[in-house]
Amino acid sequence: MADGNVTMSNDDRLDISEIIDFERYPIGELDASGSRVVGRCRAELAEDGACQLDGFIRPVAAQAVLGEDFAELFRWLRAALLSAAPDGSAW
Repeated sequence: MADGNVTMSNDDRLDISEIIDFERYPIGELDASGSRVVGRCRAELAEDGACQLDGFIRPVAAQAVLGEDFAELFRWLRAALLSAAPDGSAW
């Protein structure tokens, strides 16, 4: 995925590294950085009941799965929700 495009294997499935941003979220390596991500998610789950992982799924993977129309709809919906929240967060 070096050129920003999702490549499909012979059996038309995405490689997991083309879907999840492991550089940003090193969940496969539970050293210090991966443990911090997991710890933060556990704390958010305990406090809020949800964990937000911005950019966890690569945009090109979402587009490949959903198609450009759905990706655009998602961007519009997210922007609308963010602008509706009093503090600008995604409640």
